[in-house]
Amino acid sequence: MTFFWNTPLFEHLWQSTLFSLTACLVLLVFRKGSTWSRHLIAWVAYLKFLIPFSFVLALVEKPIEQANAGAVPVIGELAPMKALSIGLDLEYWLNQTPDPQLAGLNPDSESKGLFMLLGLWVAGAIFFIGRRWLQYRRLDQSVKRSSRPADEKWIGLAGLIIGNRSLPKLLISDDDKLSGGVIGLIFPKVIIPAKMDTIFNNSDREAFLRHELQHIFKYDNLWLFLQKCIRDFFWFHPLVCWLDRQISWEREMMRDEEVLHKMKNKNTYLSCLMKASKIDLPQNYATSIGLTGSPFSRRIRAIASYRSKTFSRIVSGVVSVGAIALLVGLFSVSINTVQAQNITKAEKEEYDRKSVKSLDESLEEARLGATSEKNIEPELIEKEKQLLREVLPLMRSGKEEAKQRLIASVDEDTSGAILFLIGNFYAEEGNKEEAVLYYEAAVERFPDFARAHKNLGFMKVQARDYEGAKKHLLKVYGWGNLVDNALCGLIGLCYLNLEEYATADHFYREAIELDPSISDWKVGLAKSLLKQSKFEEAIPVLEEAKAMRMASSEDYNPLGGFGEMPQP
Repeated sequence: MTFFWNTPLFEHLWQSTLFSLTACLVLLVFRKGSTWSRHLIAWVAYLKFLIPFSFVLALVEKPIEQANAGAVPVIGELAPMKALSIGLDLEYWLNQTPDPQLAGLNPDSESKGLFMLLGLWVAGAIFFIGRRWLQYRRLDQSVKRSSRPADEKWIGLAGLIIGNRSLPKLLISDDDKLSGGVIGLIFPKVIIPAKMDTIFNNSDREAFLRHELQHIFKYDNLWLFLQKCIRDFFWFHPLVCWLDRQISWEREMMRDEEVLHKMKNKNTYLSCLMKASKIDLPQNYATSIGLTGSPFSRRIRAIASYRSKTFSRIVSGVVSVGAIALLVGLFSVSINTVQAQNITKAEKEEYDRKSVKSLDESLEEARLGATSEKNIEPELIEKEKQLLREVLPLMRSGKEEAKQRLIASVDEDTSGAILFLIGNFYAEEGNKEEAVLYYEAAVERFPDFARAHKNLGFMKVQARDYEGAKKHLLKVYGWGNLVDNALCGLIGLCYLNLEEYATADHFYREAIELDPSISDWKVGLAKSLLKQSKFEEAIPVLEEAKAMRMASSEDYNPLGGFGEMPQP
């Protein structure tokens, strides 16, 4: 299931999990802070499961780009290498004929496992959301069947509490299984169990109504609906379930504090809460609102220790908002940096697949149209083809083992193709020295091996051996089969660093003609023009390159951090 681990969906899940775990640690730090702060932090961690960091980065980067629209960008070294045509394309030497033994190793077959997991996820979400909808339907029917309008003592008291606001429906339920609270999203109703109507005195009724009406005033049922939708959608994630309970507890404690702030009487409110806890309510509901178990004990302690400290609440709120902003910023920047510096395995495989396809098409077209009779690809004997059939499955599970199998097969009769593939493995690993050795061995075995010359030239550019790189790149350029903007641009880079500016000018112009969207070649052309004292020609080219860099945060660059890239 390696295919699944590289998907954006899995990346979002682990990023959200890591962020939420960190937020939980922040909650522990603020355990003695204001309830509002803890509630906010829990909600931010909860909503993170819906919002990927890429969306947050887009919101942050857009105003920054607009603010810097007039600034002059600094053009530094080239970004990570993307043009090196490594391509572990073993199928090329298998006559591009799919091997029946390899049919099950296609990424499409691996994606079946991903689809199965997604199917299980969606099925679970549909089940839990459907179950919650049925529960709501039963609750609504129970309310209609067993409820009656509240009497004047409830209505009059509620009118005094809400003042000029519209009075919601107050219903007394005779159903023992129906808990007290607020139901309804658009037109909320306050449900009062008949037992509460019997045991509550007037002060208890006021405390109960103030608490439930605060839920209505703050639209808690709408927030609760969103909260439960997220929980049901991420039904498999234990951290989501924990945050769901945490948010519910903190919400009830927030409403407790708001009621205490208005009533100024903790004893009355505690009396109401103790009486409510003795009523036989459904266990899940009682736990979720803090009327039983450890949430109830925590709620009682919070009420008993409540002090109305406006200044400390403001400070705690400001600090918690700052902590959330810092947390989101650090995670967004760090994840963006990781994504910028590392090409995921899935992206690399996709790039290799497209590179192999385009390269093979260009080779076939070159063979059909070329006047030269040179064969720029070595042929494999049947023994080597069989070796590649055995190695190809290993590439799906681990390239190191595949590389070692190829290395073990090397002898004096090994073709340049096998040596080229070994060089490709080392090049992908970043081991330039070993890659150069095998590429040199490949061109020694097959002197007209164009791709080996091209990759060898790229490796030598990375090693700043511009003279050696130029020799191999010019050989490929002379054959014409693999000429692209990267080849011409890097030949220009070689001549620029060898101080042959007029020749660099020529190749940079050809690279720009092949692909005018690459700003690096325009920077190189501007530098070669400046070195030739052609200032009037250089300035508009450099300005155009800067404008391109400003317009695109992710530029295509063939060589990353290697070679002496010209600076403006």
